[in-house]
Amino acid sequence: MENTIMNHLGNRSSEKLLIKAIQTGKTRGNKDKDHLTESFQKLIAELYDEENTTFGSGVVGMAWRLEWIVQKKLLLRFDLHEVEEILEDVDNFIYKRTIYQNASDFSLANGLLGDLYYLVNRLDRISPEVKKIPIAKCIFILIDRLSTAFSAIISSNVGSPKNVNDWSTDQLKFISQLFHILSFVPFLPYTEYGVIQQLIDKMSNFIKYLFIESLDMHSDEISQERYIDLLMLSVCYHNVGKKLKIGRWEKRGKQYIAHYISLINFDEVCSSVYAEKFLRVYGLIVSSGVAIEMNTKILIEKLWIEYQSSNQIRNDLLEVIIGGNAKPSHSAMISDLQLVSI
Repeated sequence: MENTIMNHLGNRSSEKLLIKAIQTGKTRGNKDKDHLTESFQKLIAELYDEENTTFGSGVVGMAWRLEWIVQKKLLLRFDLHEVEEILEDVDNFIYKRTIYQNASDFSLANGLLGDLYYLVNRLDRISPEVKKIPIAKCIFILIDRLSTAFSAIISSNVGSPKNVNDWSTDQLKFISQLFHILSFVPFLPYTEYGVIQQLIDKMSNFIKYLFIESLDMHSDEISQERYIDLLMLSVCYHNVGKKLKIGRWEKRGKQYIAHYISLINFDEVCSSVYAEKFLRVYGLIVSSGVAIEMNTKILIEKLWIEYQSSNQIRNDLLEVIIGGNAKPSHSAMISDLQLVSI
C-alpha cells in the first residue's frame, strides 16, 4: 500500500501543532499556548526560507491554520498584533502572486485553489474595511481563473460523452474542492456576487449529471475508486446545500451518500491503495453530521483498525474523527482537513 503520510497536508509538524491546539482548547494559563505560538511563528519563517509557499505543505497552509485557531479563540494568549503582522504578510504575498503571475496549477495543495481558500477564510476578520478591497479583488480574479479551469474540464466531454469512469480522480477532486470552497465565499460589496452563484449552479448541475450517469450503469461497471470519488462528491453536495440552506441539495446529498456507501466493498478497499482515501471521505461524512447505519459504522471501524495495523501509521486527524474525540466546534475544520488531504 502506498505511503500516504505525505497526504497529511504535506507537513507532519503542522499537523501536530494543529492537533495540539485542538487538544489545548480554551484552557487559561497553559504554558503550551506560549510554546504553540512560538512554534507556529518559527515554522512559517522556516517555510518562507525554503520558498515553500503552497497551501498543502507551505506558508499559505500554515497561515490558514493560524487564522482558524485565532478565529476559534483556541489560544487566548496569542499576541494578536504579532499574528496579524504575519497574516498580513501572507495576504500581501498572495495578492502580488495573483496580480503579477498567472499560475498553471489550479489544485488546492499547490495552486490557486489553496490561495483562494486562505483568502476566503481571512476576509471576514480583516479590518478596517478598506483593507478588504484588494483581498476581494484577489478573490474574484482567482475565482475567474478557477471557473475557466472548471469549464475546460466539462468541455472535454463535448462531442464524446464520458461515463463516470472516464473522469480522472484529480478532475473530480478539483470539482469537489472548488464546489465546497465557493459556498464559503462571503457577500462582497465591492464586486458582483452573482458570478459566484452562477458558477455554483453550473457546478451543481454537472455533479447531478455525474450522479445520474452512475445510476444508469451496472454496479460492476464502476470501480471502487470511482465509488469513493462519487461518495466524496455526495458529501460536498450535501454540505454545500446545508451551508447555503438549499434543502433539496442537502436531502439529495444524504440519499447519494447512503447509496454510494452501500456499494463500497470494504474487504476490497481495505486491501487496496484506496483505504486511507476512503477513511478520509468517511471523516467528511462524520464531521458533516450525516447519520450512518450501525452495521456500516462497525465495518468502517474494523477497516480503520486493520488499516492502522497493516500500515503502522498513526493518523491523528482520523483518530480524532473516527475515535469520536472531536468537539462539535471543531468539526468544520476537521472536515476541511479531510477534504484537503483526500
